[in-house]
Amino acid sequence: LTYAKAAGDGSKLLYFYAETTTPPSPRYYGGSPAFWIGIEPSPALDLIQPIIPKYMFDEYAIWVERFNWHTGQDYQSQHIGVKPGDKVWGSVEFENSTNTYRQCAGLLNSSVKVCATMKLWSAQEIFTDAYVVLEHQPTFCAQLPTSRKIIYENIKVKWESGRTDPKWTSHVKVPACNSTTQILSPTKVQISWDV
Repeated sequence: LTYAKAAGDGSKLLYFYAETTTPPSPRYYGGSPAFWIGIEPSPALDLIQPIIPKYMFDEYAIWVERFNWHTGQDYQSQHIGVKPGDKVWGSVEFENSTNTYRQCAGLLNSSVKVCATMKLWSAQEIFTDAYVVLEHQPTFCAQLPTSRKIIYENIKVKWESGRTDPKWTSHVKVPACNSTTQILSPTKVQISWDV
């Protein structure tokens, strides 16, 4: 639907972290809005994405996921149930010694989390771009949370070049329910919609 992107301009992304508050449930069942942060290489043929959170089957959950466009393979970790109002976080960190990314999703101020280590598709693959995303089209707008917005904050991004100042740009891929992304600051991104 809508997303924010911070391009790395070819530099390897070393660290990405964000927090948010689980929104209220939608008024109507049947939708599956997914809110996540993630990283991709250029071209965007691989996606590492802490899901924080997704609404499905009448409840929210967080987990970590990877979708590899090279193979069509989708990896999902164990799902952890969360409730509206729960503060959650996600992170992706490059581990130089193993040439892998470790991604995590968890409950803030708690030991509850799930993590997974992702090997690179190839030695030439360089993840450069960071994203904050709302996806999955609703059949109708009342399948989106009643809060009409979600805010990702305390965002931290670091690239190999030394840059730590994400220059977010907002995008709408498939318009639905007037969903848009607002860049509030380098450390705070809001996604809003109509219900």
